[in-house]
Amino acid sequence: MPPISDLPLAHLLKHLSSLSTHVSENVSFRQFCQFRKFACRLKREIELATTSNLLPLRLPVYVHDFLRDAVGIDDSSAIELWDITRDDVASSDEEPDLTKDEVEVFLLHGSQDTNRKTECIGPAMFYPPSKFCLTCKAPLKGHSRYPITYFSLRFGAIGGYSSSLHCKACKIRFYPTYSVQFTKRTYYSSAVPDIIHSEEHTFVDRTVCELFTAQMVHAWVSGSNCANIYNICLTQGIPHPVNWPRSSRLLTAEQVWNAFFLNALLRDASERDIALIMNAIGLHEDRMKLAMISRNERISQYGQPQRMHACSKCEIPHYKTGQPLRGVVTDGITLGRPCCTVHNCTRPLVTNRARFCAKHMSKLQHICVADDCTEAAVKGRKTCGDPKHQAGEDAFNRNSKAFFQLKKRLANGDMPQLLDSLNGNTELIAQVIAESVESDLSHGAKSDSGNKKVKLRLARRRTHNEQLVVCCCGVIAARATMFGAEAISGVKDLLKSVYQFDKRQLPDVIFYDTNCQMQSHLQASGDTFFSNTLLPIDVFHYTSKHKVTDDFCQKHCNPAQFKELVDDAGNWKLNSSAAEQANVWMGGFLAMTREMLPHHFDFFLDEAIKRRNEWIVEGLFNAGHAPYIIPV
Repeated sequence: MPPISDLPLAHLLKHLSSLSTHVSENVSFRQFCQFRKFACRLKREIELATTSNLLPLRLPVYVHDFLRDAVGIDDSSAIELWDITRDDVASSDEEPDLTKDEVEVFLLHGSQDTNRKTECIGPAMFYPPSKFCLTCKAPLKGHSRYPITYFSLRFGAIGGYSSSLHCKACKIRFYPTYSVQFTKRTYYSSAVPDIIHSEEHTFVDRTVCELFTAQMVHAWVSGSNCANIYNICLTQGIPHPVNWPRSSRLLTAEQVWNAFFLNALLRDASERDIALIMNAIGLHEDRMKLAMISRNERISQYGQPQRMHACSKCEIPHYKTGQPLRGVVTDGITLGRPCCTVHNCTRPLVTNRARFCAKHMSKLQHICVADDCTEAAVKGRKTCGDPKHQAGEDAFNRNSKAFFQLKKRLANGDMPQLLDSLNGNTELIAQVIAESVESDLSHGAKSDSGNKKVKLRLARRRTHNEQLVVCCCGVIAARATMFGAEAISGVKDLLKSVYQFDKRQLPDVIFYDTNCQMQSHLQASGDTFFSNTLLPIDVFHYTSKHKVTDDFCQKHCNPAQFKELVDDAGNWKLNSSAAEQANVWMGGFLAMTREMLPHHFDFFLDEAIKRRNEWIVEGLFNAGHAPYIIPV
């Protein structure tokens, strides 16, 4: 509905000429405009008072009282103003935005003392899309309303109310953005809502969710710091209703992460043109878990949207044939999330504090933690009766608890940032120190006497690295977790799976810092999958890591020997350091992802890569590099 200032004069004069003498002498033009605006704002609320599609001739008493008090007029004036504005309100299609002062008016007069929760009014009101069942078209009943906090971009945190309605015949309850039937939550459409119902009592602007995502992806801002930035910079000092808990006025790290994950899930469903479906029972985290695992498995199987990316920066013409020559780089970056202590076990931990997955927990939790020892642990210990094993455990405990050890590690290069990101959580800090101590105690291959040191697995094992496949323009084509080591066979299998075990999809050039070992492995195993692909070592690692005396490496992997990769002026045509540059970006997530559960870890990194790729591809397009997806 257009504002008063946009109405034709004839339309406006028609309104004013019909006013009684009492109203025209006691109600100002500002009050008239405000009444009309507030009534439009409460149109959905007024509609709940009738089962028809028409607005009622008389306002519900509590709405009448609110408009009367909010505008500052008497009862008879409020009745008359509704009579002459009802048709205009009925024809309005949008809720007019409130100013900061008007938000405070809603908070002041909407939170009236009432025994009926369904009659509470606030500046942020959320309703189901219809008061009729979307399945059987019957009128909905069972109105339920509860207080919420709306984290907006414009005003910060605002108190409000959310309503739901029920269809008894279909056994469906309709909420503002989704419906619930039995144990299933179904969103109304594939479109991402402008305001996301991220938790039962929390609504978040989609633009705020996108702000959190951008902060995380491009600046490695943690969930807690996203919350701090929002609470400090975006709050407008708007008071909450007196009966609102103070804690609900401040955004928390948990709410940031819930908003991030749900926004990403909704966006993912929208891109596939389907409505998101989730569990409707259990904890909020459990409701999202299956949807997140499903997305993780889909990306693991089919890859990132930019898996087959190409552009003029990563695809060059062959110096002889002119045919396109596409290049990628693969490399690993250590982030390390907790995983099962059993080498190369990929099953998730029972809890994030456990040392084993469910399969190995029952078998190994009471077995000595020394490598290759199968004896039962002594009661009260994690080691068996072997004096050497117990001595190792004692040394571990002493070093873990010593203050000087903590101080020493806090002074270490990357530890201050890591520990700071744990927000003073003493349990997590202790685990970080314990894992570092275990690494030190197990570092040496032999003791001074020449005997092999006993290696104990007292702390949680962590995944070895994240293996990236990066186009030479910087777009990340794929990511996979290596659990035990960055083994040559594992990298080979990853590359095959990324390109769907189809030689026709393979890049023409794959840079890898140990391609000499890769080629040796391929030759020894008779594997010809990469026979039409150049496998050089990237320039940086070739000059800094590989010996000139290694004849095999010089013959097969020296990037300078491939004329396809060097122009007439001796410049490299492809950026073989793209993976190193991507690793720098990925390394910024070390602290953020350190304690994530597997489904969170994979989902977050895949989403971060996807968002970064979108940003890079847009930049490539704007720079004239003609990015496109190779059809398969």
